[in-house]
Amino acid sequence: MGEVSMGKIFSKHTIAATGFFLFVLLLSGMAEAVHEEADLFEKAYGYYLSYQPEKAIEAFDQFIDRFPSSSAMDSVMFWRAKSLVQMKRIDEAARDFSLMKERYPDSSYTVFAEKELDAIQQSSRKAEKQDVSKERDPKQGEARSSVYEEKIGRLESEISGLEKKLGDSEKLRQLTEKGLVKALDDKNGLEAQVEEARRIREDLGRKLTSAEKSEKEYARLIEDRKALEAKLKDQEDKLKAVSTQAEHQKDRDKE
Repeated sequence: MGEVSMGKIFSKHTIAATGFFLFVLLLSGMAEAVHEEADLFEKAYGYYLSYQPEKAIEAFDQFIDRFPSSSAMDSVMFWRAKSLVQMKRIDEAARDFSLMKERYPDSSYTVFAEKELDAIQQSSRKAEKQDVSKERDPKQGEARSSVYEEKIGRLESEISGLEKKLGDSEKLRQLTEKGLVKALDDKNGLEAQVEEARRIREDLGRKLTSAEKSEKEYARLIEDRKALEAKLKDQEDKLKAVSTQAEHQKDRDKE
């Protein structure tokens, strides 16, 4: 074979090898970017779950700056707004919930954003009614309120404990699943329960200053606690199922 022919063959193989190498580098870079994106989101979300809203907002802002085209931007905006709610910056949170709905109308988080906006509006109306009631008769119902303060305080503590268990359950689920998008989708159910528990706790706190305490109200709170415990058990059962599935997948991968 002549040197010219050999040179052509060598040149073709060199071009092919170079192209393959560049393709591998591209895939590696994409995988690394996805990994960094997932890590930063989990860091921010972890701050939110541990009630560190300032750090959560800072981390979510970093995510928005570094990954402006991320497919998870709708969830980032939603949980950033939830962090604002934790900080009692309600007006800013309402603005961000509305902005998320406007930018991502087809997102699964739109339903949750609408519920948050409804809750904010209802809370605002209740606060206005309470202010009017206090102006009319600030001492009304104080005697009856004191009867239930201790009982409601215990219920609030129990609900906080259930809420923490839900958060721990969610963290365990994250460890058994791969992929940022799938993990975010699976979080929706658990987070709805966590937010319901937090809303119940906040409602209980507001009711402590209300003059409408009664035995009927206390009975309703007991039912709320039972319902929350049932939801927690359901989520724990789902977590066990996910863990079992993950173990089976690991066994199949080993084979």
